[in-house]
Amino acid sequence: SRRSPGLRLRFLGNNWAGSFSLIHSMYCFLPPLYRREGANQAHKRKGYGQACVAADDTGSSGRFIRYLSYFQRNQVHDGSYIKEHMNIRIIAVGKIKEKYLQKGIKEYTRRLSRYCNIEIIEVSDEKAPETLSPMEENIVKQKEGDRILKALRKDAFKIALAIEGQAMTSEELKAKLAQLKFQGRDSIDFIIGGSLGLDHSVLKQSDMLLSFSRLTFPHQLMRLILLEQIYRILK
Repeated sequence: SRRSPGLRLRFLGNNWAGSFSLIHSMYCFLPPLYRREGANQAHKRKGYGQACVAADDTGSSGRFIRYLSYFQRNQVHDGSYIKEHMNIRIIAVGKIKEKYLQKGIKEYTRRLSRYCNIEIIEVSDEKAPETLSPMEENIVKQKEGDRILKALRKDAFKIALAIEGQAMTSEELKAKLAQLKFQGRDSIDFIIGGSLGLDHSVLKQSDMLLSFSRLTFPHQLMRLILLEQIYRILK
């Protein structure tokens, strides 16, 4: 046992150590994520080292210890932590007509349903022939953008897929989702525009712009690619 003023801890495992002063000073940076229900379930799990609070568990230091205990056992960058109670929606412009894409999207949606709440929201698209003028293209994007904004959740973290966005590896995207989960952002809205891209109003409302590549892909195909990457992260 290790003793600190007003707190007694029992450590199981040898891969975590820290002082009470560090714990107390860092606690203020953590959101109120970890609840008693989570503790009861986590203590039944096998795996990583545990820190058990034997003092007043309503104190700030006690709560912080439970935070560290939970994230240490569940590995904050592991998909098993991210997927818990994660609500993911994909807001996309237009319907998928190609059967091979429909089959792929259906398959990955089925797989993901085991790991998180996944939903695809389709908003109607505008006709966009190649003969459109720049002004007409902006009007098309604005109309589609208005429909996207109506479909977005106010409390969700909004990630728009845009070629000018931030390029990330799969591991970096996994870490980003883990960070959002750690901050209490359980709801994620991914946004895929139409054939002309996203209107500036949607980009402005987004919390993050994500680029899968500097290459140009059909927006219908991007829906399948995004689902595959989410599955890769959470499985």
